[in-house]
Amino acid sequence: MPARPNSTVEETGWLSGGLNTNEPTHMLQNNQSPEAQNFDPSNPLGAARRKGFTEWTDGYGSAGSGTFVSGLFGGTFSDGDIAIMAAEGTALYDLGAVAIDPWPSALSGTTITANEPVRMVMFDDFICIFNGDGATTNGPYKYDDSAISVLQSSGSTIDGALGGTLHKQRLYAWGVPANPSKMYWSEPGNPEDFHTIADDKAGSENVFIDDGTIINGMKSSGDVLWVSKQSADDDGLEGNIFGVFGNSPAESTIKKIAHFSAISQEAMLDYDGVMIIASPEGVFSLSGRGIAMLSRDIQSEYLAIPDKSTICLGRHQNQVWMAYPASGSNNNRVFVLDMALGRWSKYVGNGNIRMMTNHPDGSLLTGTASGNNYIHKQVDGENDNGSGIQFVWETPDLSFGDFSKDKIGKLFFVHAKDTGSFTLTMKRYLDGELQSDSSAYTFSVAAAGDIDRVVERMVLPSTDRNSKFIRFRLENEEAGGDVLVYGWAAYANVAEPTR
Repeated sequence: MPARPNSTVEETGWLSGGLNTNEPTHMLQNNQSPEAQNFDPSNPLGAARRKGFTEWTDGYGSAGSGTFVSGLFGGTFSDGDIAIMAAEGTALYDLGAVAIDPWPSALSGTTITANEPVRMVMFDDFICIFNGDGATTNGPYKYDDSAISVLQSSGSTIDGALGGTLHKQRLYAWGVPANPSKMYWSEPGNPEDFHTIADDKAGSENVFIDDGTIINGMKSSGDVLWVSKQSADDDGLEGNIFGVFGNSPAESTIKKIAHFSAISQEAMLDYDGVMIIASPEGVFSLSGRGIAMLSRDIQSEYLAIPDKSTICLGRHQNQVWMAYPASGSNNNRVFVLDMALGRWSKYVGNGNIRMMTNHPDGSLLTGTASGNNYIHKQVDGENDNGSGIQFVWETPDLSFGDFSKDKIGKLFFVHAKDTGSFTLTMKRYLDGELQSDSSAYTFSVAAAGDIDRVVERMVLPSTDRNSKFIRFRLENEEAGGDVLVYGWAAYANVAEPTR
């Protein structure tokens, strides 16, 4: 049989999109990737390797004998003092304003339940501290930058509350053991008074009592107070989100907004007046104007997370961080969404994150789980505390214009920023099968003068078999240096079909 005539076909892509694990790899746009790992989604020029993390506590908390950092909060007192509060096991610490080694002595005056969330909020120059366990009546407490004492100035109205939030100059509390569907609010401007009951003072209200759900989180987005209620049974899969609208409790109305719940209060994040919710059904944004799904591009991978109970949210500049467990119960992965660009990335290797907070200077601090419990500063440095960061970008499965025709790869070009010297390893898949060989190409200054961009030509093996789809994978795992890839171009010899 005579050889079939070939034509050379090109496919190109600029790396302006992001991670998309929801669509089949052959249906993606060329600017998207089915496996985009450790790239910064906020860089609009292409795919740049993310920054790493450093140890903010050069050492680990052990006095509380906990298995993870169960609380983390940053606040500034009226005199300018900064407190980074961290809970670990049965101990609570004020770590101060700067990185510290070793951890200071634990604060006295609290009864902290180990491995239960410690939720904190600042109001009236106090840090209000909640650590209920659903059964006992410990707390809440207040910390005034020098000592800890009981929060309530009188009475026991919110003893044992699981959490609280600040909303329109009142401290709201939830999770009081005897009333798990009731929310409580303080006198305006006074987080210590939950006992002076009147329309313009303190009070409480049930949020759709006896509906089979209990409050499991509450956060304010400024205009709206969002209340999550989750089914009281073990799986906690059913639930609802309610919005509390109005300027004061006396004139507020409660409306059911969504037929799903937040996973926990740690899975609720106020982003500039929009509430971000990680739920059993996906990641959503809620506002007075409606609901939007944010997790569409990663939805199938999100739903496949085996245990979502430890998911927590945080923020760095325009990014929403969502730490989750790829397996087991430790949050060893982070989905990162740039809210302005709408790009998702997946971070691997930056610690088993259990809690997140922002330092008053805006930097992102994270508390870890599993083994030694540290506080890390994220987006700091070129490596993960000395370890290399594995950058990965895969193209879609490329059909070169016709999925029915056989083709053999010919050339692959990478357009990248010349940042000095770095190596990209190129691998390829033929019809989804990873080939055993790979090619490493070093991007370095080729001549004197400022060379901002370089294009590297990669010749593909002529011995490759015929395939319907070809996918390319770029990797880098050096311990330092910038990596920024703008785009790629691929060429293949496409054979004409035969009868």
